[in-house]
Amino acid sequence: MNRRLAGLSVAHWGLAAIVAAVLIGISTQPWSPVQTIEAVGFLLGVWWVWLLIQESPWNWPIGILNSSIYVVVMLQAKVYGDAALNALYIVLGFIGWYWWVRGDDGRTPVPISYSRWRLLALLSALALAAAWFLFPYFRNAGSTVALPDALLFSFSMVGQYLQTRKKIENWPVWVIVNFCYIPVFVSKHLPATAVLYAIYGLLAIQGWREWRRLFQVQSEQNQTDSPPVAPA
Repeated sequence: MNRRLAGLSVAHWGLAAIVAAVLIGISTQPWSPVQTIEAVGFLLGVWWVWLLIQESPWNWPIGILNSSIYVVVMLQAKVYGDAALNALYIVLGFIGWYWWVRGDDGRTPVPISYSRWRLLALLSALALAAAWFLFPYFRNAGSTVALPDALLFSFSMVGQYLQTRKKIENWPVWVIVNFCYIPVFVSKHLPATAVLYAIYGLLAIQGWREWRRLFQVQSEQNQTDSPPVAPA
């Protein structure tokens, strides 16, 4: 944790605190289009993705708290797909937290890796099937964006699964999903959340680059740590 957080100086933390105070202060004003709970979710969301980019396991508890807040925000806005999605994020957050810290064997953290194309094809097919299945339910529940809700819900689950397994491909999935969510939140009069997802999309691009770099460092470290092969 200390190594991950050392990337920010005292000045950075001070600036972040000022921005947080200003945003929350604005959200409490009667003329503000941003609710206080949405402002808190905004701040936690940026912190969560920054920790994720740094490959810090502390992204999980922050993400769980952020998702808990957005369950309430999305229910109030009647974006039922994203409300359900955030509820699932809470469950998967605990699973991902365990995998990142303990790994499959309960002792070794999961390393960053690439996915096989068969897995990506299977997950994409499952996402499309899930969207087809969920669409009528979201429409009957009163969602005004039922089709985008169903598609983005399904592909967000793909991104979340790849994220819990530390697969590099989680980042391009999040780039697409986050940018596609922006018009949904604009249409639901959630300006702070729309801005947040634009930031998510930009951070996902940075995360994609950073995890490819970390994978290269990890691979070089593994080669260095490997014992020399004895001559035949």
